[in-house]
Amino acid sequence: MGHNRKRNYLRIMKMRSLFCLVVLLFPCLSMGAEPFFEESLVWDYKEGGYDTHHVYGFAVTKQGTVLAFSEGREKAKDDSGPKDKLLKRSTDSGRTWGKEIVIERMDGSYWNAHGHPGVKETWTNCAPVVDKVTGDIFYFYALNDPDKKAGQRVTRVFYKK
Repeated sequence: MGHNRKRNYLRIMKMRSLFCLVVLLFPCLSMGAEPFFEESLVWDYKEGGYDTHHVYGFAVTKQGTVLAFSEGREKAKDDSGPKDKLLKRSTDSGRTWGKEIVIERMDGSYWNAHGHPGVKETWTNCAPVVDKVTGDIFYFYALNDPDKKAGQRVTRVFYKK
């Protein structure tokens, strides 16, 4: 039994040593190499009058246009609060971005038409999909129920093509 313990101990020490070596040498791999990506600012702080933007996803069209999707939030920390669904486009691989396009507004019009006057929409959880054959762009997203009864949450799903 003592022999097995010693073998296990040695095996663990070898694994730890290998892990430490990899961690220490990893930064050396990128020294002198070209950057793998470039950073660019899609939405600036407080842009468009929103408290914050929560970027949900990106998609690239058949023509190479990069699409960025986000929530424009009224209040930064309010995950269940009113949000607009937003889009920006880049035709230069994400180096620069066009003007913000509102896909859905938190103006209360949906809930007003569905029996909840005075309630702003919580548009959320987008999932953009590009059909590689046709080039069609599908944009799936959700709308949270305004009642939030006893923690129960009903979500309605929409899509635009």
